[in-house]
Amino acid sequence: MNRQEIINNYDENQILSKEEYEQYFNECEETIRSIKLHAIKAIEKRDKTIANLEKKLNEEQGVVNRQIEGIRSKTDKIGLIEEVLKELKDLVENKNNSELVSLKKALEGKKIELKNEQEAHSKLKTDCEEKEKQYDDNKREWEQKEKALNERIEAYEQIEDEKNNIEADLKNLREEIHYELYEQYCNLPSDFRNEFTYIVPINIFAFLQTSGRERILQELHTFIHGAITNNQPWVEDLKSFFDLLFKASQTYNPSLKRLETKEGDDYNSKEMISIKGELIQRRVADVLFLGYKQDNMTKESLVEVK
Repeated sequence: MNRQEIINNYDENQILSKEEYEQYFNECEETIRSIKLHAIKAIEKRDKTIANLEKKLNEEQGVVNRQIEGIRSKTDKIGLIEEVLKELKDLVENKNNSELVSLKKALEGKKIELKNEQEAHSKLKTDCEEKEKQYDDNKREWEQKEKALNERIEAYEQIEDEKNNIEADLKNLREEIHYELYEQYCNLPSDFRNEFTYIVPINIFAFLQTSGRERILQELHTFIHGAITNNQPWVEDLKSFFDLLFKASQTYNPSLKRLETKEGDDYNSKEMISIKGELIQRRVADVLFLGYKQDNMTKESLVEVK
């Protein structure tokens, strides 16, 4: 919603005060900071978890590799034993009974040894399969955690985009409704605001409706003239407010132009009012406040002459 639509929908009985607007903006920014902090913590936790899983997987892979080498060694040994048994069997057929008995004993010992080796091989194979299954389970768990974390990162990025859009909308809204102008006016001394009744600052919408009238710049010019003459301590703040209001008014009234009075100019009574000094050399010694023109009307610059 642009500035004009906000003004057109203005309802004095339901509009938010300046403090409520500021509280709303602060809450938005605090919520965004909290979301961002949680997302950063989640990313750090993800990185730590991934590092631990990678270390554990590498360790387990090393154990599996060593066990596989053991299986290969055992398999080679079993093959060697089977070859020996075959040779013994051939020898038994050609030896006498005493040799046969001795060979049978040796054969029985080899059978027992073979059985033990087979049992050890079977156990090692089972352990290896369990390690592989555990490795696959850990890998699936890591992939699930990585997917969940990526989803959270994507959600964070969406929130970050929404935050940037909100900040851009807030900036545009503040510019459209001249919120800086409203804040500066509220910071002017209460004595001035109580006396200068042409602007109604009960809220920003009332301020915009009353400060945008053509008469306001003229009345402010007169008021600043008196403030400079009476050496009011807040006259510089009032001049700064006038400059900001004049710039905002030029947006809607391009005929408004500031005078170009400067130090050293010849005194011109049509565009200048001398409120300090004496008209001896008729030159501008100091420009106290720049006047302006609007169509055929001129509000003089306030100067000190010498």
